[in-house]
Amino acid sequence: MSPSEVAHAFLDAAARHDVDAMLGCMTTDVVMDEPQSGVHRGAEAVRRGMASWPRISNQKISSETVEADVVKMQGTLDAEGYGTVSTEWKFTIAGEKITRLDVWGG
Repeated sequence: MSPSEVAHAFLDAAARHDVDAMLGCMTTDVVMDEPQSGVHRGAEAVRRGMASWPRISNQKISSETVEADVVKMQGTLDAEGYGTVSTEWKFTIAGEKITRLDVWGG
């Protein structure tokens, strides 16, 4: 899979709130940084962080850039309990797996 395909597979799993599938897109030593809950290191810490994410729907990507192993996406989604929010995702990919995920929303 290309880096873009890996990122899209992750977002598809996120739309289903399928934490196992999201983790399947990641390395076991993945690092996830999100403003709401901070930095999570390792698959189990990331699992706990993602399990608390609200259910999402109506996800729309408005821009995507790919530079080597880094995929950046911006868009909007509907987050249960929050309404429509703008989001930014930065995926660092190695060997068809996400090694780092930076998420911003608000």
